Amino acid sequence: MSRVVSLTPASLDRDSRTLKQAASMARLGHESTVVEALRSERAVEGAPFDVVTLRSVGESLADDESSAPAVGRGGVERIAGLLGRVAGPLYFLASWTVFNVLTARRLPRADLYWLHGYEQALAVWLRRTPYVYDAHDLYVALPHDGTRLSLQERAVHRVREWIERLCIRRATARVTTSAAMARAYERRFGRPFAVLRNAQDDSLAAAADGDVRSAAGVDDDTFLLAMVAQRKPGTVVPERLPDGVHVAFVGDRYEGEPPAGVSFVGSVAPEQIGSFIATADAAALLYVPVTENSPAQLVNGLFHAVAAGLPLLYPARMEAIRELCEEHGLGVAVDPEDPASLAKGIAELRARSGELRAAVAAARPELSWAAEERVLAQVLERALAGRDRAPATLG
Repeated sequence: MSRVVSLTPASLDRDSRTLKQAASMARLGHESTVVEALRSERAVEGAPFDVVTLRSVGESLADDESSAPAVGRGGVERIAGLLGRVAGPLYFLASWTVFNVLTARRLPRADLYWLHGYEQALAVWLRRTPYVYDAHDLYVALPHDGTRLSLQERAVHRVREWIERLCIRRATARVTTSAAMARAYERRFGRPFAVLRNAQDDSLAAAADGDVRSAAGVDDDTFLLAMVAQRKPGTVVPERLPDGVHVAFVGDRYEGEPPAGVSFVGSVAPEQIGSFIATADAAALLYVPVTENSPAQLVNGLFHAVAAGLPLLYPARMEAIRELCEEHGLGVAVDPEDPASLAKGIAELRARSGELRAAVAAARPELSWAAEERVLAQVLERALAGRDRAPATLG
């Protein structure tokens, strides 16, 4: 039995990808442990893996991409604060180094580490143990969300990119979330990535306490679209919808009074989303690209919709989403910012509802975590057997 330790720079209850993978690693016969940087608010019931929490080490670098957290203690923290006032990149490197050294002290020994993002790379390098690098996003593109970066922010961003480049180069194997994301990473960093999609794990699913139709307060005659997503740059809240159509946004960070025909119903536990949205007529993915990362994302809402058996209204300009939806005939493409395109797409979605639901049902076995677990098993086997290039040593 091999010991595989997964590291997430977030809390496990906010990182469904790490949770699913860790459970799969245990099912595949490995001793599985997750190291979370922040303590989860909700315990994972019956988890087949151990959890180590680094709350005392410091805050997660993943929580705020615009600035480095104060992860040091005592004199180190004061020095890092002084450096921060003098030069952002020095502060970032100081706090990142402290965070990683303290993480390394708490890091269990492993035959293989599975590194979710570059934030904890140094801790793994210090262990001189092979690791898999798992890129959830094209991180170098995330700060460029339409805002203008200051000179200091650009300098910090270049340091982050340098760290990730080293992380990619040293990895025994590399995985990411979509074929489009793999192409983007290979173009930028010159290394191939395997594709491990973030599909829904039916074994973790649970019944929701309510349902989206009741939460939105609409009757059975209303054509209800469920949009599962936290609000972020590129999310489109439609200002005008056809009569008899309603969109319910399932997620946080939606503020203010919603437009007519729109509801903000709040978030639901990830394992309950499929059950919660099942009373909708279809699902919506209302996004427009705002960074180089955007078109390559296969958002979780797509897989929640498939798990719930719902056809999709999806954005034509989002490459990864469009490719998968076209391949399996999952729905209708629209421009979310164009009311006429939305109206036409919704009309087609309603007219073809039965046909599209059948296509979603047919695609569900392939777009499930059971299928992705087979890919995970192959990556693990190669990495543990040392068939991929071993990571370079420090220095």
